[in-house]
Amino acid sequence: MTFVKYLKTAIISLSIALGVASLDAKETYTSDVSALPQEAISFLNNNFKGVNITKIKIETGWFKKTTYDVDLGNGVEIEFDKNGNWKEIDSKVANLPLSLLPKQLAEAVNKKVPDAKIESIERKGYGYKIELENDVELLVYDDLRVIKSQKD
Repeated sequence: MTFVKYLKTAIISLSIALGVASLDAKETYTSDVSALPQEAISFLNNNFKGVNITKIKIETGWFKKTTYDVDLGNGVEIEFDKNGNWKEIDSKVANLPLSLLPKQLAEAVNKKVPDAKIESIERKGYGYKIELENDVELLVYDDLRVIKSQKD
């Protein structure tokens, strides 16, 4: 088989595989908190007690691991992984409290930017990315180094 024929066959096979994988992806919607992993339920009870859950989107698929996107009545959106650990927290209307972060991390952020008004927190491989209301972005590394930058 010539290289061109081999390449065409490989491309067609990959396209078919990706198409089948995307057919397997599912989105389910609910507002029933019991659909969440226990770790996510505990996080919500500890940090957002009494706040109404308006929607939970559960995404599953072959390539995509299960995630839970939770919309709260106060404008906060939280993405949890399959084990119920939060990956990202966004707020459209409220400032997120530093108490959502581990204590030492919250202290490091407060030292770098006192009275920070947090719009979103995202867990990254290196640590955390925190976006503030004043278009400042903080990159906080696991060793608690805080890098401050202006967003574009």
